Amino acid sequence: MIAACLLLLVVAQRVYAESERYERVKTPYSGFVVKLIKKHWRYDFSNNEPGLVTELEIVISGQGRITGSRVVASSGDQAFDAAAMHAVEETVEVPAPLSGKPVTLYTTFSSPQIVSTGERSLARLTTVYTSLVTYAIQNSLRDVRLENADNLTSVLDLDIDAEGQIVGVQLAESSGCKEFDAAAVNAAHDTKLSLRPVRAQAIRIRVYIHAKRM
Repeated sequence: MIAACLLLLVVAQRVYAESERYERVKTPYSGFVVKLIKKHWRYDFSNNEPGLVTELEIVISGQGRITGSRVVASSGDQAFDAAAMHAVEETVEVPAPLSGKPVTLYTTFSSPQIVSTGERSLARLTTVYTSLVTYAIQNSLRDVRLENADNLTSVLDLDIDAEGQIVGVQLAESSGCKEFDAAAVNAAHDTKLSLRPVRAQAIRIRVYIHAKRM
């Protein structure tokens, strides 16, 4: 329990320290930008599973151009994640930040089939848990440095037991670089989690591991 609290504290301190550039907390500006982006969101919900939630990181220049985006917490459904990313790509430009400086904001895309408060809360907790696992694995990659690594992303499917241990790692989508894929898989195997999954039940999640710039 103490270890879990310490992990949450570290994450909270990291977010606070970067608060001038990162907008995880919803602000009027980020809320307006997200509304513009979601106007371009197109997805057939007729056959999807309830409870899908994906979280995106979106980088906006001081002039209001969307210069980058990536999945930071996958829904586990590749088509659902891709639809969210496509909405960002279709938007391209938004009003410039009032500060005139680049900002990075975060938003979630949620399946409208989440109807109950319990399901909504569970989905959000799972998204937060996935973000924490992703952060832990990224931290294990701190010593890996590759040239021209800006666009390298390895997608991993993780099996986590009820105690919070990663018991299975599978490369779901290659980054195109075997060296980085191997490093991402090894980092996942080496990562020791101190936080149990939601409801303390075994879970499978998908994480997106990004190469660090030199």
